[in-house]
Amino acid sequence: MNEIIERILSKRFSILIIFAVSTSIYIGSINGEFISDDKLQILRNEWIKSFKHIPDVFFSSVWSFLPQGQWEANYYRPVMYVSYMLSYLISGFEPWGYHLVNIILHGMNATALFLIVSTLLRKIQGSAAIDGAFSWLPLTSSLLFAANPINTEVVAWAAGAPELYFTLFIFIAFFMYMKDRIWISLIFFFIAILSKETGFTLFFFMLFYDILLRREPFAPLFGHIKRYLPFLGPTTLYFGLRSVALGNDAASFVMQIPNKLSTYEMFINIPVLFGKCVGKLAAPVNLSFFSYMSFDPARSIIEPAAIVFLIFLVVFILVIKRLAIRAPIFSFSLLWILFPLFPLFFMSWTTGYPIYENRYLYLPSAGFSIFIALCALKATALFKAYRISAPATAIIILAVISLYGIGVVKRSVIWRKNITLWEDTVSKDPGNKIARYNLANTLAKLNMPDRAIIEYKETIKIDPKHVESHNNLATIYAKSGDLDNAIQYFKNANFLAPDNKGIERNLGRALRLRKEPGN
Repeated sequence: MNEIIERILSKRFSILIIFAVSTSIYIGSINGEFISDDKLQILRNEWIKSFKHIPDVFFSSVWSFLPQGQWEANYYRPVMYVSYMLSYLISGFEPWGYHLVNIILHGMNATALFLIVSTLLRKIQGSAAIDGAFSWLPLTSSLLFAANPINTEVVAWAAGAPELYFTLFIFIAFFMYMKDRIWISLIFFFIAILSKETGFTLFFFMLFYDILLRREPFAPLFGHIKRYLPFLGPTTLYFGLRSVALGNDAASFVMQIPNKLSTYEMFINIPVLFGKCVGKLAAPVNLSFFSYMSFDPARSIIEPAAIVFLIFLVVFILVIKRLAIRAPIFSFSLLWILFPLFPLFFMSWTTGYPIYENRYLYLPSAGFSIFIALCALKATALFKAYRISAPATAIIILAVISLYGIGVVKRSVIWRKNITLWEDTVSKDPGNKIARYNLANTLAKLNMPDRAIIEYKETIKIDPKHVESHNNLATIYAKSGDLDNAIQYFKNANFLAPDNKGIERNLGRALRLRKEPGN
């Protein structure tokens, strides 16, 4: 029995298990379609067809491949398009290659997490909080991360690649930092921030690792500042490239959110947003796409949600502080949940509305997995101390991982097709106008005009000024020969967007077909 356990806990066998689990549960998503943003940034992107566009990728904003003025954004993520170039080499514009790359990346991330946790564990092996049961920590936490359904959106969606890449490069950079291989860490840190802005969270990884696990008090850290100074080089280079690529838009957010919250309302909703994130990590059920559309913000500090989540955040921080001395790896795992959410809080504050999406929890889910594994293995240690059989804990952990895996498989099936994804989203969030509109478009393309009409009208009920829904609904009526309804909705669209020449032409064509003077 001991020989079997030792074999399972061996590094090579554990990595094999982790990679097999993390890839096999997503294997069904290989046959998935391109979803949502995939159609824009992959199918309409001529840059990814040739490596000659590398200079364009590194010296332009993320949507610069589109005709000038068609789409504006201040995102700078060159590695995303380099990754798409590699995927294009595999399958061209067929989606299976992009999904395959995402699945492999997820397996690599779960494996990298195993190596990181193994190294962290060795740093505190003599701590009173650690005993033999914790030798299972690297394997358990990595499997929980690999199978968590909250990560389905990132892995099953081709556009989720930036989350996977920046996480992988952060993991490698942090692992090399722990090994004191600073120059290698610098290289992967630079690639991480070129993948996504959230790569800057590496600084928090390094800082809290030094304070909690290297046991260096904060004050002496200034004496070791030379460890952090080299990272200013890649940071400066990144902002230089970003400034050249984006120009005057480099520091602005272009995301437009209706019904923005006031500064006071945004302040009280940061704890609410944090509570929602932790809640989804703890119970990854009823998952939905475009989740921020259904966020119900608190409007006053005396609302129950504002009070409860503020207390929760304060308690969360106090627990981190309490565990910092007695059980530093527990404290570090909780911080791992919190600090990757800082960019989300910042983006929400800047846009004036709590921005929540499941994909933003990919990196925090790794810290959450470590914490849950620590708690479970601590329970195992207590069972042993009280001479209670520990296999019960092992069975519970295995059951959770299995349920997670089943959840991933079921969610991956939904992500295979546009229609199943949008139908699922609408069923869970009927007031989500983005989901309604995309479902209507999908139904129209699948030649289901009657259902498409219903969904366009529901979108208009939610947002009467939704120009595209008026125009597309009019187009369906025109194709079916119902010119009266077509003209009415074209007029609505023309009133809402008087400068749109395409809508004006559509209206004129419908009027001519009805033999009325267009005016």
